[in-house]
Amino acid sequence: MANFTCAQRSQIGSVSQLSSRMWSFVSGSPFTAEQRLERLNASLSGTPRVRGEESRGERRLRMNRSSNLLVGVLLHAAARQDEGLALTDLEQRLLKTATTLLPEKELPAFGQAYRDACARGPVAVLPEAITSRPMESGFSKADLKAALPALAEEICAQPNVQIIDVSKRDMADSDEFAAALGEYGRGVTILTGPRPAADTQGVLNEVRVRMEKFDCLKESGEISGSDEIY
Repeated sequence: MANFTCAQRSQIGSVSQLSSRMWSFVSGSPFTAEQRLERLNASLSGTPRVRGEESRGERRLRMNRSSNLLVGVLLHAAARQDEGLALTDLEQRLLKTATTLLPEKELPAFGQAYRDACARGPVAVLPEAITSRPMESGFSKADLKAALPALAEEICAQPNVQIIDVSKRDMADSDEFAAALGEYGRGVTILTGPRPAADTQGVLNEVRVRMEKFDCLKESGEISGSDEIY
């Protein structure tokens, strides 16, 4: 069976990618504290923000529910901090990362929005791995590691994840996978297969990767003001 590590990392994301994922919950223009909170409440309650119809972005948040674990942990941490509870190692790091996106004074309101959403029942855009956790219980790096296998199973069952056995030499994307890429807004291909015999393993001299887009995590500060891949 395939190793799910790449699916975990690509879909759930890393702490450094938290800001962009959190932005999906509160994005909109113009940006005020009241509007960010309104958008978060709408995302957590599953209430369409425009004309009563679910937008593509809102639909993708719901469809990628398992991938939103770290956002859930962040909101859980904000609620716990507001109650004066001791934070775990992971919670402290996530809150520190969040302040690069949001003013720290807004976090208590975000925590309250999360508490209210969890009190109403399952949250459509957040996995129960975090929403079912009591407020008194923090979520640590060890908890994250323990939760990943089950989440990876859920993610790999989604149509936007495909597992290809390279020994069968059929590397074409299925029609279902191609269609799901547009619906989910992302996809993961996992390559698996039997390990070749030691005497058949050659030396890999060249790999070509075609990049279509990228996220800049740390700007270079160049005069051009643009960080690009060359």
